[in-house]
Amino acid sequence: MIGANFNQAVDAVRDPATGQPVCRVKRTDPSSACVPINLFGEGSPSAEALAYVTGTPRQRATTILDVGGMSLRGEPVTLAAGPVSIAVGIEARREAIRQTVSERDLARAFRSFNFAPIVGGFTVKEAFGEILVPLARDRPLLRKLELNAAVRLSDYDTTGAIWSWKLGATNEFFPGFRARFTRSRDIRSANLAELYTQLTVGYNTLTDPVKNASVYVLNHSGGNPDLRPETATTLTAGFLYAPPAIPGLRLSADYYRIRIDDVITIVSAQDLVIRCFNGNQALCGNVERDGNGNITRTLTSYLNLSEYRTDGIDAELSQTLPCAGSPACPAISRFGCGPTGSTA
Repeated sequence: MIGANFNQAVDAVRDPATGQPVCRVKRTDPSSACVPINLFGEGSPSAEALAYVTGTPRQRATTILDVGGMSLRGEPVTLAAGPVSIAVGIEARREAIRQTVSERDLARAFRSFNFAPIVGGFTVKEAFGEILVPLARDRPLLRKLELNAAVRLSDYDTTGAIWSWKLGATNEFFPGFRARFTRSRDIRSANLAELYTQLTVGYNTLTDPVKNASVYVLNHSGGNPDLRPETATTLTAGFLYAPPAIPGLRLSADYYRIRIDDVITIVSAQDLVIRCFNGNQALCGNVERDGNGNITRTLTSYLNLSEYRTDGIDAELSQTLPCAGSPACPAISRFGCGPTGSTA
């Protein structure tokens, strides 16, 4: 819905010369393309009136990604349990976006939603190193014990330098049974949309706990160039069992525990109002009220939350069976074997 056009179309009067409905604006501006709209009755509104008061928000985005890097891999040392593998390298990446929108979007002509232009980019330079060290092999309960580690330094021109790392171990206790453990510090920098989206305009129907009423409120949303990178501490531990006596059978289970600091997210307008009402003063700045205490605007731009935690277990049990029928079973399709075979 185009707000200004709709307002003109519903403000219809009778033309004294013809006796037909006409937009009031045409009485003072005969060049106006306004078409009066009838909101009542069978067959209303007319196609011409609908074409005048409605339109399509449009956007076109071009993203550019330039990547370059060098890496070196090798096995410079051999221990009693096997060769030590290393990898080192450097990388550079440039990401940029240019998003244009229609003139109506740029003028924020639509009543419920308007696309916003985006122009921006960032550059990151990285250096990394990885190592895999065999510690024991073919010993009781230590058939293949390996230590793996990795470290990466990422330098963003928007937020500066930040480290990430991983330390893990794997071991095969007996044939087919492997255990694994990993501890890591992970990062995620804000993407282009989170950083550079300009303010978009919309409206939400909210429940205001202060007034105990339902309200229709203006909402602004957009990017935040001051976002800090997310940092996470992750721990995983689990096992994989593929018994040699049962070909194709795989059983795995992993416990994970993740804590993310400075989570990049958007808090919905309704949650903003409720959390502010419950005492979160940091979010009250995103809820504006007039002198009578009525909500006049909410701001749901991207922000860094303090913390997010989750933990759980991932488990998988699978059995791969050979095709029956044709010994070769050559005709494999997404539905299984061909006419001469079958799957279980």
